[in-house]
Amino acid sequence: MNSFLLFISIAAIASAAFLIHLRFIKPWQSLHRDLKQMASGNFRIPAVQNDPGQYAETALHVKRISELLLQLDRQVANEDLSLRGILSSMVEGILIIDRSQRITLVNEALLNFFSPSRSPIGRTVLEYFRRHELQHASERALAGGAPQQIELSFETITPKGTSTQRHFNIHVAALSPESSDLPQAVLLVFQNVTDVRNLEATRREFIANVSHEFRTPLAIIKGYVETLLDGAMEP
Repeated sequence: MNSFLLFISIAAIASAAFLIHLRFIKPWQSLHRDLKQMASGNFRIPAVQNDPGQYAETALHVKRISELLLQLDRQVANEDLSLRGILSSMVEGILIIDRSQRITLVNEALLNFFSPSRSPIGRTVLEYFRRHELQHASERALAGGAPQQIELSFETITPKGTSTQRHFNIHVAALSPESSDLPQAVLLVFQNVTDVRNLEATRREFIANVSHEFRTPLAIIKGYVETLLDGAMEP
């Protein structure tokens, strides 16, 4: 009799333990696994079972959050791909700095203008370009100033490794999120105007040469006229 009661007690305890494991411990372990997986950046968690135990509602919420995070992750990836496509197709150099004036983003055109082998990411504007004009313009933009336009010349390296002087028209504008009135970043657009400035210099040189060539015969003609007027034609 005692053995039978002991067996019944053990069976009852085992059944209760199994029920607790099935209704509480196993669902919690599953929920903990899903949360840990989401925390690692993997938002693809398994579908919620029909009877996940006492945490059914919580498990459904976690599943819904994972779906929203996965959707947001895809949206960010698509937007990043579009942004990179736009930046890579631009002939202007694009650069973005944060509030500490450290460079956070550049496009391929800007790297080709300056130093393709030396990444500017994480460096300050002054450290990379060594021009106080850019630093001051960035500071004014971060202080909430109006968009600016400055023109600077740089000694740059060509793809062949030779040094050449390039002229840039640089547009500087603050970037402010909708939730903040204070600018959080600055956009700098480098427009290469080297060819335009070289053409202007050539035109000035041409005009100066033509003016000089015209001045010489005009001076001679003027001398002849003055000589004739002074009486050289009198008999």
